[in-house]
Amino acid sequence: MDIDLPNAHYDVAISLEVLSHVADQQAFINKIAALLTPEGILMLATQNRPALERSSIPAPKPGQLRRWVDRSELEQLLKANFCVQELFSITPQFNRGVLRLVNARRVKQLAANLGLSRVMGRIKKIQEGAGLGWTLMALAQRRKR
Repeated sequence: MDIDLPNAHYDVAISLEVLSHVADQQAFINKIAALLTPEGILMLATQNRPALERSSIPAPKPGQLRRWVDRSELEQLLKANFCVQELFSITPQFNRGVLRLVNARRVKQLAANLGLSRVMGRIKKIQEGAGLGWTLMALAQRRKR
């Protein structure tokens, strides 16, 4: 946040799994927007709170900053500076409840052995479409000032 970079200079910004570890998320998004040229592109991946809260993720260690967002919170953070073109979740890998069984490696391997890989792929797409992926992916274009 303190690095002096030229504003409106970059065509593309990529942020991978950073947002959840930033104290002021809106300031972080605003900074990225300021660095982008008009109509510049942001590609952002961040942890998906609803999915991770349903998994056995250890609590943050002392001093570790962790503030996961959900889809609507991410949209809210982006909307002032960006036109969101795509927002979706990927990588459903639950390790609790019934989805733990669906996503288990042994179940996936058994399905593959039985010729059901397509069915498992469809289940994965359904989970991702329902916002159950561990990661939220956003593609957004900088709004003209």
